[in-house]
Amino acid sequence: MLSSTDRPSVSRGFFLAVVVAGALAAVAVRDARTSSFFAGFSAGAGLVFVASFLRNPRKGADPPDGSP
Repeated sequence: MLSSTDRPSVSRGFFLAVVVAGALAAVAVRDARTSSFFAGFSAGAGLVFVASFLRNPRKGADPPDGSP
């Protein structure tokens, strides 16, 4: 099992690019099955993107309890 310090790091920008590319591909592709695949792929990448913000807030962000 990986500890929190051993986890591989992937850029949030990369996941944002995957979300955008998947959404654009879902709209551009005419085949319904392929379009659904790209939409699901984009949704999954979006979930990882949101989870990364929940686990590790941006540096410099204020803590939720309001303390400095």
